[in-house]
Amino acid sequence: MTDIGIETKARVHIGGLHIAPELHEFVEREALPGSGLDPIDFWSGFERLVVELGSTGRALLAERDRLQADLDDWYRAQGARASLSDRGETFQ
Repeated sequence: MTDIGIETKARVHIGGLHIAPELHEFVEREALPGSGLDPIDFWSGFERLVVELGSTGRALLAERDRLQADLDDWYRAQGARASLSDRGETFQ
């Protein structure tokens, strides 16, 4: 298991990508046939996108984590207020 809880299996290596076999098989056998896209061109273009957008994606995930932490803090504070209010106390 990885640190995010996903089991790791052997990967298909294309360029700098390490692709889950299931995804590779789907793309190669179901998504690309009839699309007019060459598999080599598809994977190289996909790799370019991963490289170009990877840092942006990581930054967005970090911002999502920050916002979620803010929401969690706010809800905890609301729960404390509600709990005190139920007992007739005030929260400051």
